[in-house]
Amino acid sequence: VLGVTQLINKKRGVFTPDDEQLMKAFSAQAAIALQNAQLFDNVLHLKDYLESVLDNLSNGVMSVDTKQRLTLANQAAARILEVTEPDFVSKKLSDVLGAGAALFGEKFQRVMDSGEPLAEYDRDYLSATGVGLSLNVSIQPLKDQRSGTTFGSVAILEDMPTEDRTEILDQLPPTERVALARSFDYPEESAGRRMQTEFIAVPPHWNVGQAIDYMRETVELPERF
Repeated sequence: VLGVTQLINKKRGVFTPDDEQLMKAFSAQAAIALQNAQLFDNVLHLKDYLESVLDNLSNGVMSVDTKQRLTLANQAAARILEVTEPDFVSKKLSDVLGAGAALFGEKFQRVMDSGEPLAEYDRDYLSATGVGLSLNVSIQPLKDQRSGTTFGSVAILEDMPTEDRTEILDQLPPTERVALARSFDYPEESAGRRMQTEFIAVPPHWNVGQAIDYMRETVELPERF
């Protein structure tokens, strides 16, 4: 029950069944209006709640639609990527990320075209101002639950400052530390760079030889490995 309506003091005569039917129709419309208002208030409350959660995350979160327009970006993403555009939502990725748009755009498009997630560890990107960044990036396709159609993709960005990279290296034995440190400077698509990505993903007690054996079974490597 949402409320009560009452008819009193009819000017002429008594209330008739027609009056009752009219009142029922009016009450039904009023109930629908009240329910819509409550639903709208709940949606606004949920929107504010989700925005608060996103803006309090230390990791960056941003999403794009199929036309590479930003549909969401939290404060951490704007900070990590050095976004200076004040109102960036609904704008083209290239207009917001500047120098860093090309690589992000290519990764977003790859995920949307394939429908498969993408995860990269300690990869080199550019901020909107052209500053080099080391990021852990995870990108997931956004799909309609009913039709299965991909309508965008969302990325989670974790900044990898030089201090964190150094801390990771310091925890490794000397041999592994040298191998992993060298791989940081390898080209993006080189086997050494792929070794670095796989190496971080395998158990920490594995040595370089075990990591390479694992990679031989999962990715194509040159014979020199």
